[in-house]
Amino acid sequence: MSSVKRLRSFCNAYDAAGGTGSKVLIRRVWIGEPRTELVTAQRAVYQSYASGIGPSTQDETIVATDPAEMAERLFACCQEAGADSINLRVHLPGITPPEARQQISMLAERVLPDLWRLWAERDSM
Repeated sequence: MSSVKRLRSFCNAYDAAGGTGSKVLIRRVWIGEPRTELVTAQRAVYQSYASGIGPSTQDETIVATDPAEMAERLFACCQEAGADSINLRVHLPGITPPEARQQISMLAERVLPDLWRLWAERDSM
């Protein structure tokens, strides 16, 4: 739920303090048409108990119909945030187990290979 700009400030502070562990970007993702009604319902739950998550907080879910676009957007978010690893989330109340399995399969088969390639290209520079 945090913006990339906010996460960048955390990563910068961690680096400045001498941190050496992983900096993990957590993002909810969805390949296909967005499930906005489910995201809205989940955000309402967060808003009920978390300070700083108001109605004006932008949804940071990454939604794409094209797996290559998803990989590029995830890579760009990691770069902008200063993260070096990703925790991808497809679960929401209302997502069925078959839907979650389908998302996980598409991420593994069609998104991660492009994401690994982008990371390898960056590391070889």
